[in-house]
Amino acid sequence: MKQFWKQLNFIMCLGLGSCCSIPYFVDFLNETSSPVKVTYSTINMDENDSLYYDTVSYEIGVDSGLVIPFKATYNNSVKKLNKVILFFKFDTPERSVCLEGPEEVRKVFSKRKDPKFDYDLEFLITDSLFNSKK
Repeated sequence: MKQFWKQLNFIMCLGLGSCCSIPYFVDFLNETSSPVKVTYSTINMDENDSLYYDTVSYEIGVDSGLVIPFKATYNNSVKKLNKVILFFKFDTPERSVCLEGPEEVRKVFSKRKDPKFDYDLEFLITDSLFNSKK
């Protein structure tokens, strides 16, 4: 009977860990000369198993940053996030760029180069981002 409770506890921990795990925090750093509006859209499922889209926008000032948490359901992996997040759009008053699809979205979830910071993931918003998609 003791073995049964250990197995049940292990299974419950696995189950809770997969759906209630810690989100990925991405530090968006604006290195352009104008404010940037960051917009992303996710595909979600409600309690009736119907799909719906949720679009969120944030504005990041000049030479500043914003930390955004991203939560993937089920296995909470970056691979899952690439499928759940449909696009990232970056807008300035003069320019705009959109990263669509899993391969493009994956670029946002890149590892931080400097390990001294609190968050493991960062995305640099630079002028070259807007020039690379022309």
